[in-house]
Amino acid sequence: MDRTDSRRSRNGKKSWGSNWKDSSSKDNRNASKTQKTRFGRSYALSAEEISERESAIEEFKAKESVCAMCGQSISDVAISMADKNSGQPVHFDCVLDAISKQEKLKDGEKIIYIGQGRFGVVYFENPHDMKHFVIRKIIEWEERGKVIGWRAEISDLYSKVR
Repeated sequence: MDRTDSRRSRNGKKSWGSNWKDSSSKDNRNASKTQKTRFGRSYALSAEEISERESAIEEFKAKESVCAMCGQSISDVAISMADKNSGQPVHFDCVLDAISKQEKLKDGEKIIYIGQGRFGVVYFENPHDMKHFVIRKIIEWEERGKVIGWRAEISDLYSKVR
C-alpha cells in the first residue's frame, strides 16, 4: 500500500505536503493580496516616507563627529563605540588599542569583540583553529542597559518598524 494515499490532516482531509502559499487559511490568502499581516498593520512604506528617511540618514551622517580618544573625525558613526566616561562616539580601533595597552596577553591569547559592548581575552589552543577557544576574561566597555543618545538616534533612523 502506498503511504501517500493514507495521509490525512487533523480535520480528516487528505494532505500531500502543501506549503503556506497553498494553504486555504484566510490570513495567508489575504496577506498576499493586501500586503498586511494578520494583525492588520501595513509594513510597506510610501516613496515619500522612504525619501524622508534617506534624507534624515544623510543629514545625520553629514554631522561631523570627533573621536573622544584620538581627536580625529569619525567617518562612520554607526560602527563606533561609546566612550566609557563621556559616552561620546569613539573609533572601534581606539577602544581596541586602549584595551590592548591595559591587558597583558599571554601566548595564544587575543582580544576580540564578543558583542553588546564587551570584549574578551580569548585563548586559542591552536592559533590556526579559530573555532575552538576559551574566553579567559570579559571586559565590559559599554555599560549594559545604558541608553546612549547618539546611538538611539541612529537606530531610530535605520529602524524599519514604527
